[in-house]
Amino acid sequence: MTTLAKPLPFMPDKEDLEIKPTSSKTLFGGVMESLGSLVSPLYSWGITIITIIFLAGVVAMIMSILFRNGQWQKYGQSTIYISFIVLLILRGLPILILSMQSSQDVDALLNSAITMLSYSALYLGLISIAVSLLFRLGYKLIEHPDFHRWSKNLVSVSLLMMAFAVLVPYVFPLL
Repeated sequence: MTTLAKPLPFMPDKEDLEIKPTSSKTLFGGVMESLGSLVSPLYSWGITIITIIFLAGVVAMIMSILFRNGQWQKYGQSTIYISFIVLLILRGLPILILSMQSSQDVDALLNSAITMLSYSALYLGLISIAVSLLFRLGYKLIEHPDFHRWSKNLVSVSLLMMAFAVLVPYVFPLL
């Protein structure tokens, strides 16, 4: 057995190897760091702006009631609805993005959304049937033809909605 007394010529000596710190100020490292420091203020400013828009909608609703102006009421309602939905999205989207780690998580989220919408349609259908029975009672009391028509329409639409809520989540994946 022969042993090598000195290292091979293409191998550097251990004394020459120095670990040098590297900077994260590379092209993408610096950009990501600056974006990371900018996201937090932008997010809080966005939430503040959406809150201001919501409050402007509330003021428009109050003014529409005071001055009996339907256009202001429509503006106030749409402003309140849209700002509320955007606020929910801004608050919920980071949670969803940070909790997604695989495609199974996305599948579970989409299946949960389908189930929630299906149950919501079923509950709304049951409530609509109860309202239809109230309309039918109103028709029996005063025999107004509109109550009878509304009762029939509401029952048919609610039964159709409940049937679709049960069948569609099982039929569409088969297509």
